[in-house]
Amino acid sequence: MEGPLQTSIHVCHENGQWMSRLPEKLWDIPLYNLALPGSHDTMTYCLDKNSAVSGNESKLVKFLNKCMPCIVHPIIMKWSTTQVLTVTEQLEAGVRYLDFRVAHKSNDPSMNLYFVHMVYTTVTVEDILWEVLRWLETHPQEVVILACRNFDGLTKKLHCHLVACIKEIFQCKLCPRNAALTLRTMWQRGHQVIVSYEEDVEVEEHCELWPAIPYWWGNKTATRALIQYLEHMKRIGRP
Repeated sequence: MEGPLQTSIHVCHENGQWMSRLPEKLWDIPLYNLALPGSHDTMTYCLDKNSAVSGNESKLVKFLNKCMPCIVHPIIMKWSTTQVLTVTEQLEAGVRYLDFRVAHKSNDPSMNLYFVHMVYTTVTVEDILWEVLRWLETHPQEVVILACRNFDGLTKKLHCHLVACIKEIFQCKLCPRNAALTLRTMWQRGHQVIVSYEEDVEVEEHCELWPAIPYWWGNKTATRALIQYLEHMKRIGRP
């Protein structure tokens, strides 16, 4: 499988600057009217195989993992992993919506924040934000949406810490709330990052944060049921 995977990643690199190559007639269309590729549970390519199950999971899952770790933990890891490309490779592949599920490990005295999907990642949130910044600096006309959600175990103090990190790292690249969201306007102002934040109190306090983007999660195991759910949501209309 090594050959096909390498070829796939090579082809992906050709999508790293797709926004800058769009025809001019699309530069003045609001971003919410453009199709922006996103990745589900963006950071699950680096889940920690030695991690405990997150505090947000059910007591049953925790109990089974504690009693039968050799059986249950590999199943949890396989189910939780939805991505194989790193965040930089995803950006190179054309992904512009990053699904960041942020968490603080229980009983961790530090301020370190991680990403989570049943188990925690090996990398911290701060390290990944710096990685995204480095990529943006070499792609000045690309725009990314950071959808910060979940917030498992985050206190008010940790929320303040996370927002401070976001503002310190991206600075003037952050697009303030209610600004005109077109590529032309964002290019002119040097804005490259839109932060969707799933915590209303923080959004009200910081103009750099946008309200949470509605997330359509079908949570179905059958294809037909998933399609029916999505068709139903389409009929309701766009948020």
